[in-house]
Amino acid sequence: MAAATTARRTSARSAQTFQTEPGRPFPYGATVDSDGVNFSVFSLHATSVTLVLFERGGAAPVAEIPF
Repeated sequence: MAAATTARRTSARSAQTFQTEPGRPFPYGATVDSDGVNFSVFSLHATSVTLVLFERGGAAPVAEIPF
């Protein structure tokens, strides 16, 4: 299973939300582009994937985005 999404921050840092749209399957990993960041992963057995985003040094996630 390949899953991909493109995430882009859409509001002020104090109230972060992320706009998502279907991403590209390759390359795997996180790739910065002109639209935001494309995240792509592969697994033979996964039934779901959730992208968990943290601020640098933060202990709690700022967003959890299901693919």
